[in-house]
Amino acid sequence: MRTEKRTRKVTRIVDDEYLLRSKNVLTRVFLLIAILSAAGLVATFFLYERKLGSVIIIAALSITIGTAMFLLWQGKIKSAGLCTVAGVWGVFACLVFMGGGLGNINALFFVSLTVVAGLLLGERVALLVAGAGVAMGFGLAMLEMFGRLPEAYFMGSPLSNWAQLVFALILTTSTLNLALRERSTALSAAQQQLADRIEADKALHASQEQYDKLLATIPDLVVRTDSQGAIQFFNEMVVKVSGYEHADLVGKNMISFIAPRDQEEAFHNTLLMIERPLGPKTYHLLMKSGEERVFEVNGDVLRSEAGEPYSFVYVLRDITERMQMENESKTLRERLYRAEKMEALGTLAGGVAHDLNNILGVMVGYSELLAQKLPTDSNERRHAENILSASLRGAAIIQDLLTLARRGVSVAQVVCLNKVIGDYLQTPEFEALKARFPEVRIAAELDDELLPIKGSPVHLAKAIMNLVTNAAESIGRQGTVTVRTQSRYLDEPVRGYDQIESGDYAVVTVSDTGCGISPADLGQIFEPFYTKKVMGRSGTGLGLAVVWGTVKDHRGYIDARSKEGEGSTITLYFPVTRDAPAQTVTAASPASYKGRGESILVVDDVKEQREVAAGLLTSIGYTVSTVPGGEDAVAHLQKNKADLVLLDMIMAPGIDGMETYRRILEINPVQKAIIVSGFSETEDVRKTLQMGAGVFVRKPYTLEKIGLAVRAELDRTSR
Repeated sequence: MRTEKRTRKVTRIVDDEYLLRSKNVLTRVFLLIAILSAAGLVATFFLYERKLGSVIIIAALSITIGTAMFLLWQGKIKSAGLCTVAGVWGVFACLVFMGGGLGNINALFFVSLTVVAGLLLGERVALLVAGAGVAMGFGLAMLEMFGRLPEAYFMGSPLSNWAQLVFALILTTSTLNLALRERSTALSAAQQQLADRIEADKALHASQEQYDKLLATIPDLVVRTDSQGAIQFFNEMVVKVSGYEHADLVGKNMISFIAPRDQEEAFHNTLLMIERPLGPKTYHLLMKSGEERVFEVNGDVLRSEAGEPYSFVYVLRDITERMQMENESKTLRERLYRAEKMEALGTLAGGVAHDLNNILGVMVGYSELLAQKLPTDSNERRHAENILSASLRGAAIIQDLLTLARRGVSVAQVVCLNKVIGDYLQTPEFEALKARFPEVRIAAELDDELLPIKGSPVHLAKAIMNLVTNAAESIGRQGTVTVRTQSRYLDEPVRGYDQIESGDYAVVTVSDTGCGISPADLGQIFEPFYTKKVMGRSGTGLGLAVVWGTVKDHRGYIDARSKEGEGSTITLYFPVTRDAPAQTVTAASPASYKGRGESILVVDDVKEQREVAAGLLTSIGYTVSTVPGGEDAVAHLQKNKADLVLLDMIMAPGIDGMETYRRILEINPVQKAIIVSGFSETEDVRKTLQMGAGVFVRKPYTLEKIGLAVRAELDRTSR
């Protein structure tokens, strides 16, 4: 089969090549006939007696040749050849008929003309001419047999017969020579052309094979459509990735596989692509499963030689996973930035809080000492109590700053969040909130089977209070604030405002029907002093920042969701504990922390703090000595003994509390001590407690608090 096809191809190539060269052959043949005709016209006057008839014959032959030359000039090669053969045949048929029949020498031209026709116009024309010649000969023979042949008009002399014979031989041999030479040249050219085409076919086949392999191995999707967007071609990756079958894709419009929200943009970009390159575009494409995946699409236009677009080619790359990774990376960067910013602000707040704690400690201590020495009903006593109350409120604000600095939670007792919320709903602060917003309904939906957590009830209550207050303020007039609790198990991490790990959680949700939070503000609501309220009128701007710090101190997570005009929901996740709740501690009587004359060394770098501590402890029966730093404490204990050391952790300049206690233990390995600090329990505090110090007391402290701690440490039998 392949051989037959190649043979037909060779024949077609040779014929085409020969047809192109036939014009040269015909031109030369016509020129030869014209020369011979001119020679015959001249010879007529000398060889024929009837010159008029000869002139007419030669004129007819010349008209035939002229017409054929005109057709040849018009590019009608076959028509020119047919005209020539037919004209020459007619002329010589007349010569034979008028020249005495088959005995006339011109009858030879039927043979030579058959050869010329075959060489120039092919086998069919040659057979036709031969048939016409045979028919002509048979007719003349019959006429001559029955004596019906007319009298010979053209009777040639031996010389004229010889000339006509030479003319026929020259015409036949020249045409044969020209035709064979041109045929040979055409065959050689065709063979070369065929060889070139075979090489081109091989190269094309190799190129097509490489192209197919390339399309099969590249991870991208390749699609070609017509000018109307109907899919004409696609590689196998399209089927593999999309899940569609071939029948689902061929002939379908490309736009129909793009997600509706991107279709208008895709159509507009296709129109623009006709005018100029656009570069990569991103669209959501629909898979057969119904899933939407994100693709980066590069397109180009195929144009005709006239510049008209007839097809579009698209290369599609699936970037769904890359987009997810970029979004996750962006979220992680935002969280890291938020955490770093909160850490920096917390560090600043912690430093300020430490200095303010020292000041407030002096105010609390002196106001309490002053109140004890004044009559109960005196104005001075009330002034001292007001100073004490204001100092304690200031201490609460400092506690907010410490919570923000993640240095505020030092209590890790078992807590039931239902009880924390219930206790808050009975506080004067909650009653004041309801009075401020009488049209706001605050509802509690508490899970009776809520699991307990470990933490600080005070800080948790403050966080709940801040959330409820913030929700009520966002409503303003009429609306609802709902506080819900539930136990929840997360079997896999949850990505929200925060990255929430899997595990068991006690969940507190505070939702409101307020004005909501814009997306731009939602990422900043937990930043210190970031507020849309009038600063000083609705708080300090630390409310949600304190919530953030409290949750992080409890190793919890926050999720915040909001929509403008529909309200907000803030959810707190606290890891649960299986420990039993601690027993309720009753308030201690003053006699329980009374001193018995024991000696106490107060070590603090702030003079006012030393004096306050000395005054409080002296007032309850202790003998107190004070020193301004760690080096002085070591020197004092080398010469004197103390039943207990009240040691500040952070002192400057000089050594800190941990190093001071380490040196004291070198002097007296069983020395009892209490650690005090304006910060909450730090790593240095924990290390000092492990070295043997009794308890940690945070500044500012009241007489009861420091008295109970001192009494408990002195009564402890062993370190």
